[in-house]
Amino acid sequence: MKSIIYLLCACWIACLLSTGCKHSTDYEKSPSVQLTTLIQDSIIRYKPQEAEMLLAKAKQQAQDSTEYYYAEAVHSSLLMTRQQEDSAFYYINRCEKFCLSLPKLLPIHYLTLGIAENNKASLLENSNHPLSAKTAYEKAIQYYQRGNMHKRLPNVYNNLGYVYYTLNDLPMQAYCYKKALFICDSLSLPQIYRDNSYFMLAFYYVQLKNYPQAHYYLNKLIRSIRKLMTCRYITGIFC
Repeated sequence: MKSIIYLLCACWIACLLSTGCKHSTDYEKSPSVQLTTLIQDSIIRYKPQEAEMLLAKAKQQAQDSTEYYYAEAVHSSLLMTRQQEDSAFYYINRCEKFCLSLPKLLPIHYLTLGIAENNKASLLENSNHPLSAKTAYEKAIQYYQRGNMHKRLPNVYNNLGYVYYTLNDLPMQAYCYKKALFICDSLSLPQIYRDNSYFMLAFYYVQLKNYPQAHYYLNKLIRSIRKLMTCRYITGIFC
């Protein structure tokens, strides 16, 4: 009887130290997770001055370590916009250490790792470590794929493509930009997801002095921007 009690206690402690015994679908409904996702996807970009206050709120609402470290990963994104690289690395390393210590990873853990690796890659790229940045971007892609976060892949592929540009690998540069567009088309993502790929492909073809193709992608970009601005003017949001 005593051994059974010890076993139950051990299981309970292990559960508390891992993900807080929550089913993966519960995280999608969590107020903390929903707020953190909103911060990552739009508030940091459009209202960065509000992001820190909202991140503090998301951390307060976190019901377990998984939700808390997800907010920490997004905090690293905010710190990068302020060029606080050392602090961003600190949060990135904390998130990776937590997630990789778990016996089983849920989609939210892969999302946390994907954000952390993408941010790490950007920091490495900015500090002139392209090979290390390439490895980190590739890991971010793997994490997003494992977590079925496919809509986040185009941005990473575009980032990886630019790293290949710095490495003077033109074929892989083009592959990454076209892969990003392919994912956008396959998932029917909003037009705004494609714009960075259009710009980067135009840049790629300028390098090759293939000006008709460069002009083709620039025209696509210009039409897309005009459409977005018209939609923004009419509806108040980017379509």
